[in-house]
Amino acid sequence: TGSTSGETYAVADSITRIPTVSPVVPNLFPVTITEESGKSWGILLAMEGSMCVVMRVPDVSKPSNASATEELQRGDLIVSIRNERNECVNTPTYASTHHDSWDANISPEWFKVAVGIFKESNTLHLEVRRAISMA
Repeated sequence: TGSTSGETYAVADSITRIPTVSPVVPNLFPVTITEESGKSWGILLAMEGSMCVVMRVPDVSKPSNASATEELQRGDLIVSIRNERNECVNTPTYASTHHDSWDANISPEWFKVAVGIFKESNTLHLEVRRAISMA
């Protein structure tokens, strides 16, 4: 503890490490997911402001040769979606991620379109923004 002008304050004995996002590590990943026709994806999406957030992913075992960046993860922000018919939707996060693209063609109904593409597709090519925590 210390004192100045009659006030007492405490000084922490240790520093708490707070995970931070590293600007050096790339945070955009391509992820391709495929589902059998007529089956549910098991993925829950949520619109949080102008972001499309992955809230739930199915609990499936991944192949031993698959890396963590090849899978959709809870907390990922979906930047763009393209299906096997080349139908595409960009989310508002796309414009903030692709600084060279001033006209990102963002539909005012982007979340509704994104959910529709998920429901009507068997293969999705996603561009995902992921916060990588450096402990």
